[in-house]
Amino acid sequence: MRVRLRFHRAQHWWAQSSVAVLLAATLASGASAQLLGPDYRLSPGDMLQVQVFGEADISGEYPVGPAGTISLPQLGQVYLRNMTLEEAQEELVGRLGKLLRFPYVVLSINEMASSRKVYVSGYVETQGPLLLPFGATVVDAISGAGTNDMSDLRRVRITHPGEPSKTLDLSGLRTEQPMDITERVQYGDAIYVPKVREKIAVLGQVNRPGSVYLPVGEEVTVLDTLSRIGQGLAATADRSSALLIRKEGPTKVIDLYQLLKQGDITQNETLQPGDVLVVHEAANISVVGEVTNPTTFRSGEPITVLEALSQAGGFTPQADLAAGQIFSSVGEARSIDLEALWRKGDLTQNLSLSPGDILVVPEAEPETIMVVGAVTKPGMMSIFQQKQRDLLRIVTLTSPTPLADLRRTTIYRGGEQIVADLQAVMDEGRLAENVDVEPDDVIMIPEKETLYVRGAVGQQGKLAWEPDMDILDALAQTGGIIPSADPRSVSVVRTRPDGTSEHIILSVAKLPEGIPPAPHELKPGDIIYVKPRHVKRPILTLIRDALWTFGAIISVIH
Repeated sequence: MRVRLRFHRAQHWWAQSSVAVLLAATLASGASAQLLGPDYRLSPGDMLQVQVFGEADISGEYPVGPAGTISLPQLGQVYLRNMTLEEAQEELVGRLGKLLRFPYVVLSINEMASSRKVYVSGYVETQGPLLLPFGATVVDAISGAGTNDMSDLRRVRITHPGEPSKTLDLSGLRTEQPMDITERVQYGDAIYVPKVREKIAVLGQVNRPGSVYLPVGEEVTVLDTLSRIGQGLAATADRSSALLIRKEGPTKVIDLYQLLKQGDITQNETLQPGDVLVVHEAANISVVGEVTNPTTFRSGEPITVLEALSQAGGFTPQADLAAGQIFSSVGEARSIDLEALWRKGDLTQNLSLSPGDILVVPEAEPETIMVVGAVTKPGMMSIFQQKQRDLLRIVTLTSPTPLADLRRTTIYRGGEQIVADLQAVMDEGRLAENVDVEPDDVIMIPEKETLYVRGAVGQQGKLAWEPDMDILDALAQTGGIIPSADPRSVSVVRTRPDGTSEHIILSVAKLPEGIPPAPHELKPGDIIYVKPRHVKRPILTLIRDALWTFGAIISVIH
């Protein structure tokens, strides 16, 4: 009865000031809309300021959670995701209208308290979760994570939750070219910065053999490669020809005599990403590509591929052994299966290399997966060297959080969704659920269903819901009720399927006597509210608060 009387008094007072209240609501929501834009729609991470005039218990700041809802003590879960401020205000007015006769609601967004949690992985200085301010863009996320020489800013990949990935060109961060990138980040975005792969190399008889990253937006020719990168031809170089090994396309013999002596610019080819220019001499053999030490060495007689590989120190982890090639001094190519030779001992692939030959070990295509959701190590993961690629092993490496719901682990593979019960794999040994992952899979670990405990308890917050969970289980996990709590008024607020709220009042006053409350099974999304004891306030305090509220409204109007 006290609650109904309090609502009645609030309605009577505000009915006398309805014009002032409506004007205040219009100005407050209008100011926020002007700052954010009238079409701005609420999303997880926004801090929503809710003011219900005359209802201090409901008014306050409420974060929009990952599910797109806010949790109000009197209403339960209210879904506001993708609503404008005006639409959200109408939703709250409609819901509160079932409790109050004339509810007046003002909504705004506290931009300083709003944030966007994203996950940045790949070739950046700091990988992992990154908390960004309200309105941040993908450029802000990359700048916050930091870049290095290995960061390929031309192919930054961003994945908004529930949407296909998109690739953005952020190379302007490095080249200082103008960028028109206004892509705002959303809560839960996964951003991946790949490794720069556009290298060119000059090997053999030059003064400084080596490789460099291809400059963004700049052409590099054979002459540039020889003079700027190789620092000129060595004294032992074969000045009649060089070999340009294309990553894509046929290998070409460069006539150095025509280029250097006759000025034939048709020989001055432009190098493409992955190209290797080899300047050799008679009786030299070169081993290039994904080997530990690319090398060129003298050989007075033919040698085997295994002997040449030992000179280069073996392979790098990125080598594509099945696609090796041998080029002669005149550009003729032979394929060689180094996988069969090196891994399986197939000596039929141990071919003979003659002086002037070049053995090329290409780079394998990257094999990666993305893991997102309730894990402590989200982001992109390479599985190139993973011999065992079962789902349980991969998920274990990402360290699931205590709220991770392993029973609903989902693999997104192209247009297909595969749901696996990893909890059953661990608890019951159901190995059929432990499927193998494949390159480009996206693995989503959802959170368990939750409920909330608020009010006069040891620690307010979110709890994982479990079957058969009751009110005492939930209170015990929050440290129990505190001395200022009213043990006679513990309410459970539950949202029905039709959107209305159900209020269940329980009493734990006789718990110290060993008498538990009436049994009541909790459900996901329930809000347990332990009401503080009512303290009668002096009449002078009530008058002071009323004058303060009236003055605040007048200041908003003016």
